[in-house]
Amino acid sequence: MNVVKRIMGRPRQEECSPQDNALGLMHLRRLFSELCHPPRHMTQKEQEEKLYMMLPVFNRVFGSAPPVTMTEKFSDLLQFTTQVSRLMVTEIRRRASNKSTEAASRAIVQFLEVNQSEEASRGWMLLTTINLLASSGQKTVDCMTTMSVPSTLVKCLYLFFDLPHTPEVPGAAQTELPLADRRALLQKVFVQILVKLCSFVSPAEELAQKDDLQLLFSAITSWCPPHNLPWRKSAGEVLMTISRHGLSVNVVKYIHGPQCCYAWGGVGVTGFTPLCQKECLSTCVQNMQQSDDLSPLEIVEMFAGLSCFLKDSSEVSQTLLDDFRMCQGYAFLCDLMLRLEQAKEDDAKDALKDLVNLVTALTTYGVSDLKPGGFTTGAPFLLPGFVVPQPSGNGHTVRNIQAFSVLQNAFLKAKSSRLSRTILDAIANIYMADNANYFILEAQHTLSQFAEKISKLPEAQAKYFELMEFVVFSLNYVPCKELFSVSVLLKANASYQCSITATRTLLKLARHDPVFSDVFREVGLLEVLVNLLHKYAALLKDPTQAHNQQGEEEGRPTGRGDVPEGGSKNNCVAEEQKQLAWLVMETLTVLLQGSNTNAGGHMSGLQHHAMPHHDTLPERITKSSAGIIPKKLFLPVRLKLRAALPLCFLVSHAFPWAWAKPGRPVLIPQGGKTGRQELFTRDQADTVVSFMLSLSISPVPTGPNRMCSGLFREFGGARCVHNIVKYRQCREHALMIIQQLVLSPSGDDDMGTLLGLMHSAPPTELQLKTDILRALLAVLRESHRTRTVFRKVGGFVYLTSLLVAMETNGWEKANQNQVFELLHAVFCALTAAMRYEPANSHFFRTEVQYEKLADAVRLLGCFSDSRKVAPAGVLPSNAQPFQRLLEDEPAPGDGVCPRLRHCSKLFIYLYKMATDSFDR
Repeated sequence: MNVVKRIMGRPRQEECSPQDNALGLMHLRRLFSELCHPPRHMTQKEQEEKLYMMLPVFNRVFGSAPPVTMTEKFSDLLQFTTQVSRLMVTEIRRRASNKSTEAASRAIVQFLEVNQSEEASRGWMLLTTINLLASSGQKTVDCMTTMSVPSTLVKCLYLFFDLPHTPEVPGAAQTELPLADRRALLQKVFVQILVKLCSFVSPAEELAQKDDLQLLFSAITSWCPPHNLPWRKSAGEVLMTISRHGLSVNVVKYIHGPQCCYAWGGVGVTGFTPLCQKECLSTCVQNMQQSDDLSPLEIVEMFAGLSCFLKDSSEVSQTLLDDFRMCQGYAFLCDLMLRLEQAKEDDAKDALKDLVNLVTALTTYGVSDLKPGGFTTGAPFLLPGFVVPQPSGNGHTVRNIQAFSVLQNAFLKAKSSRLSRTILDAIANIYMADNANYFILEAQHTLSQFAEKISKLPEAQAKYFELMEFVVFSLNYVPCKELFSVSVLLKANASYQCSITATRTLLKLARHDPVFSDVFREVGLLEVLVNLLHKYAALLKDPTQAHNQQGEEEGRPTGRGDVPEGGSKNNCVAEEQKQLAWLVMETLTVLLQGSNTNAGGHMSGLQHHAMPHHDTLPERITKSSAGIIPKKLFLPVRLKLRAALPLCFLVSHAFPWAWAKPGRPVLIPQGGKTGRQELFTRDQADTVVSFMLSLSISPVPTGPNRMCSGLFREFGGARCVHNIVKYRQCREHALMIIQQLVLSPSGDDDMGTLLGLMHSAPPTELQLKTDILRALLAVLRESHRTRTVFRKVGGFVYLTSLLVAMETNGWEKANQNQVFELLHAVFCALTAAMRYEPANSHFFRTEVQYEKLADAVRLLGCFSDSRKVAPAGVLPSNAQPFQRLLEDEPAPGDGVCPRLRHCSKLFIYLYKMATDSFDR
């Protein structure tokens, strides 16, 4: 019979009619009965021939029948399975014995491949019979396992890696299948058999018992010629099937312990001899590490198969994950990421992304959920309603800290924004998958450590600060350690774009809740923002510094010769500096506003840090007799504490402690000039850090100076912001800060300074004076205290003097709209200062006097001392134009001369001042 022709297109219904099946089944039973009960003794060869006669019959009968019908229709199925399995194992061993791996693999494949005639396709018929039997259930599979079919097929699979490349024979018959198709058909059926068998536990245990499971681990991570890659993929499919269905206690124990690693020796029945002792996972890692012939994508595909095995095994045991850690598997993954980052191949980019995704999934592998650490207990700042989330247990919770460390270490060692951004995306997915993940991983100080590198990664900066916003907005948590790091980052100001992105995030946080006013103050961000403000003020005073500073940031000398070439770049830098300064001033405004809000009676959202027991602290910093901490650690003011224990010390030396193993000593450099080092264990160090942070962050009420406004003045911020009001490009933002300073409990000097600036400004600076008055007007309307302060600092006198100063000539060239805007602001401010303030009204009436105000207004220049009445033709025929002056701005051609229009405006201002109707 032409087997190839039957495969290529013979209608199946022609073979599967009920009558043919019944006759075939009777014939099969008779042949098997003759085999089991021969009339005379049969040699082994005769038995095999008899069995080969049965195989086509069995395939015709059950080839298209449901697998469950085999046992129902053929009662001797188990005995038949035993005979067929024995025959398969014998035939393979015959062809493998005493041959090289290449010769053995070629002989086995030639036997198993489909051929032109049925006589030459005995191996193929045997293989298809095994494939049918593997589908018939547990008992049949157990019979095949007893006869060593799984282990024999796995050995064949390992041998097939050495199959030589055989080109197509030219001039072959058209009815013959091409060699590539025959090989693909064999590979498909072969892997089907192994997958079916390994869907049960017994084959996996047989592979472990006979030390053949190691071959699969070695196969999936070994190099093979390109034409044999399908066999390696087949090994991966088989191993994943075992991980899903065959991970019994014995199999896990086998993989965990040292096993035999085989080599083809050409001796014995199977041709395999023990070579050395290795663990399965260690073999995989070593193969992937040491193979220089593998492409990046191949290595990632290898790890993908291994990752599936680790995932399934972690659901029943932590053993294999521990083995992977012990054989430096996580270190290998980190190194592999860095290798892929530098790879030039086209598929390296996709391979890197796939690897990061695999490691991200690996973080969730483990037997049990991890619990959030105690770092949030007694946190110095808590947002209202914050509760530490508990693991959801839906498969997205982090259970593998070592896998997460791979992502973290790779980021810290990465040299490209592409890898850094990919890792940040992965970490974001981890944080967002389960709200508990951030708190489980808090001890890793991930975002804190990333901060020192983020300025060099422009493409990753936005994602980094999005993560910080996620912690606050979605987790409702105040990330103090991360904000410490941002403070150091902004202080360095290595990149304007990074500083802009960071400040934009700080602004969002400051607007989110007033508690961040206190947070920023205590973590040093307020001081850093003020320093940035000082730098911008220096640039406004001397614009040439902008180019020089940028040259220093880029690490190159800057000379005048660079200016013409980089003119556009300098403009970009100047724009970035301005944008950063505006964001800084806006943030400071919000912080001062929040501080003023919190000063209303209590510090909103603050919690005192729980003080650690003295027994947990190192003996060198305790007084064992009294059990107290040295007095010098209780300095209440953060500035003094930072002098003894600088912020950079906390950031750079506190976080690495978490990487020390429990019980391992850690050297901690001490502050000061001595350069001494103290010896701590990790647990002691953690306690000391928590305590130090509690001292530097916990609120110690020491009066108004502990508010943001007090420290802002102490850092020179108030003086700086007053000095830059005169610059038009930042005046609006500067005045917003001054408004909050005036509203603060110590704002008397700020109001006086602002009024003095207005008074000392040149007469032509109309817009400056108007802007100052409008800023003052806003605070006068808002606060009773500021109206009182306005009187005490001579505000009424300042404004009246401003009117008097406008008596001089020279206003013809001035912008008339600006003049009346200033006058309008003056009268509005006078009115607001006396609103609801009897003391202010009395002071104005008795000390400033309305008569003096009238004299100042009369001398502005639009009124005349002449009492002569102008000719009637000059005036309009009715009062409508004057009525319109009360309602809106007059049109240019309304017939009213400019002097009368100006007089009318002043009368309107006086009328509104008298009736307190400026806001109506």
